[in-house]
Amino acid sequence: MKKKIWIIIVIAVAIVFLVGGLTTLLYASNGRKIRQRGSTTFGTTYCHENHHTRGGGDAFTNWTCALCGREGTCPGTDVPTICDNCARTARRCRHCGRLER
Repeated sequence: MKKKIWIIIVIAVAIVFLVGGLTTLLYASNGRKIRQRGSTTFGTTYCHENHHTRGGGDAFTNWTCALCGREGTCPGTDVPTICDNCARTARRCRHCGRLER
């Protein structure tokens, strides 16, 4: 009886490690693809602008991320170029798509 319980515990731990490892590989692969797509689309120049001073109109505007294709709605007309997730993953400015320092 104790042997069966230990076998079940070992199998459960192995499954948890397998799922965790595959998830990590999937996220790493996706991050590489987004960074590569960012370099291809926006180049390797750095962002030097202060985008916080730009104003936008009073209209809800639909926009699409240039890297992953995710659609979003912005509460103004000053819409970002890439989504927050892609900006963090590719280390790029979400307004112009250039590299952040």
